[in-house]
Parts: sequence; C-alpha cells; structure tokens
Amino acid sequence: MQKYDAILEQLMGSHYQSLGERARRHYAGLEALKLGFGGKKYSCRLFKMSKNTLAKGILELQSGEHLSAALVGRQRKKGGGRKFFFVRAKNL
Repeated sequence: MQKYDAILEQLMGSHYQSLGERARRHYAGLEALKLGFGGKKYSCRLFKMSKNTLAKGILELQSGEHLSAALVGRQRKKGGGRKFFFVRAKNL
C-alpha cells in the first residue's frame, strides 16, 4: 500500500472536515477501497474514525445506498432528532 505525502493528507483531512456525516463515511470508504490492502487501517488513522464507521461507509457504497440518499436530499432519516412537546397556555 502506498501512503500519501503529508501535504496531501492535510488537504484530504480539511476536505473531510467540510463534509456531512454520510459523505464523510463515503469519502473515507472510497479512499480505503482505492488503496487496497491496508487501506482501511490507513483511512481510519488518517480521518480519525472508527473501523465500524468506515465499514458502514463501505457497505453503503457497495450496496448503492449512497445513490438513493443523494436523490432524496435528506441528511438524516425522517423522524430523527429531539421531540418537542408544546404546552398550551391556560387562560389566554
């Protein structure tokens, strides 16, 4: 496996930080697949991510899930996030 030079690693790291969470997984997964043997370990170290997150990104790339997510235009699954409970004001 061929490693990238330090300047390119810094550029890749800054680009990685500018992406959303799904795009980060996919970018790191692409880099790992591109490098071949040892690429997963190198990508985890370079992007400071867990091997489980990287594996999820690779799985999404291989299953084609990244294509359907791009068409929907959502960053997260519908219904996620904090649930708000509205209290009705009395005697208004």
